Amino acid sequence: MNRPPAAGLFLCVFAVLLKTLGPTVSCDDSGEVVLAARQLGVMHPPGYPLYMLLGALAVRLPLGSPAFRMSLLAAGLAAAAACLLYTLWRRSAPGHAAFGWAACGFAALAVGAWSQATTAKGGVYGLNAVLALGALAASWRPGSAGAAGLAAGLAWANHWMSAAGVMPALALA
Repeated sequence: MNRPPAAGLFLCVFAVLLKTLGPTVSCDDSGEVVLAARQLGVMHPPGYPLYMLLGALAVRLPLGSPAFRMSLLAAGLAAAAACLLYTLWRRSAPGHAAFGWAACGFAALAVGAWSQATTAKGGVYGLNAVLALGALAASWRPGSAGAAGLAAGLAWANHWMSAAGVMPALALA
């Protein structure tokens, strides 16, 4: 991975998301997510256990409201997913770095992704994207079937819908 462009992509995506971040509880299950993370509890099925553990750390940050902190985690996960997508792009199309950088940035800021990356509940999907893309990236490296399997298993344990994203990675590994 070309680190400076990936770091720049992370910072650009994160900055845009930070500017539009939800300052408090929003619609959907955001209130339930914040409360479960704050109490290190379990929310409705599937419970999102890994996201709840990360959320329990996030709500203890010394800035903003707990809902803002969870939204901050969601934005960070979305930006990290954009960087992993860029990594995969660079491996598959190494001569088109600038186009890949822009494409991955636009993908991270598309309406559906953006709406989820700025709310407390949306971090569930950002985490699954990070884990699924991480599993796929690991599966492309020889001898890293264990890393791909770990990332895929964590994604699957966090949300059953990630099976569609991690199955190709497991098949490649």
